[in-house]
Amino acid sequence: MSAASVAEAAAGVASDFASDVVANAPVNSLSPDYWLSEGYKAFGYDKSQWRWVNGVTPLSTWREVGIGMVLYLGVIFGIQFLMRSRKPFELTRLAQFHNLALTLISLGLLILYVEELAPIISE
Repeated sequence: MSAASVAEAAAGVASDFASDVVANAPVNSLSPDYWLSEGYKAFGYDKSQWRWVNGVTPLSTWREVGIGMVLYLGVIFGIQFLMRSRKPFELTRLAQFHNLALTLISLGLLILYVEELAPIISE
């Protein structure tokens, strides 16, 4: 059996698998909202039952937000003070991964936003 025929057979199996996955997937599985709902279900919650309650929902009071801001600024300026006399770290891979993660999260949020906004605009 030649390498070309093995590659063709493998491509055929992969194509069959992909078409089976797409054929058996729920209709709305391309929707980010579907995956958000599935994430809630994985932790035993129903996304439709979530409500914002002042004083109960995390970060719903100015006190919590203020504490978070003070801690954030304290860490940032504290690290800046500690690193003032040291050689910078070489973290190129970590920075690239961080930027990629932020980009993908932003893309997901944009898709969710457009998914909610498009029906409103089309009316």
